[in-house]
Amino acid sequence: MAQEVSQSSVPVIKADVARLRQRRLSFSAGLEHATQHIILVVPRGEVDLCTAPRLRETLTRAIDEGGRVIVIDLSEVTFIDASGLAVIVWAARDLCPDAVALVLPHRSLARIFRICGLECLLRIYGTPVQAVVSLQWQATSRTAAQSSPGTGELALIKRPDCRR
Repeated sequence: MAQEVSQSSVPVIKADVARLRQRRLSFSAGLEHATQHIILVVPRGEVDLCTAPRLRETLTRAIDEGGRVIVIDLSEVTFIDASGLAVIVWAARDLCPDAVALVLPHRSLARIFRICGLECLLRIYGTPVQAVVSLQWQATSRTAAQSSPGTGELALIKRPDCRR
């Protein structure tokens, strides 16, 4: 049975489409080179089904620009859904294995990652400064056997053990 669309529901649909377009326009993701090999990715706004592909493109660009470790600073993210989480998991497993860290200053976002069990996959910090300093210290404290001597290469960060 075909369902008729009343004229009164058309403005509601148009309003929903306009709101989705505005959401896509309000999302942005910037790159900042924290050090030679550590790149800070800063998404702003809502990371959802509409905007997750743009975050994925930004993370890919971070690797293309020479990043060996990616720090994703979620301090300016107001909402994240499963598609946003999937992009972060993809980055941690496929794009830059064992070398993705998160900045989660907000309890609400940190809770989402904890509930999903993603704290086992990623290093999580409270501020971008904590993340960069910790990752730099870890990279410089590696022994010569773990990194190529004299090349300035940054050793990849291993995932922490997960204790549940």
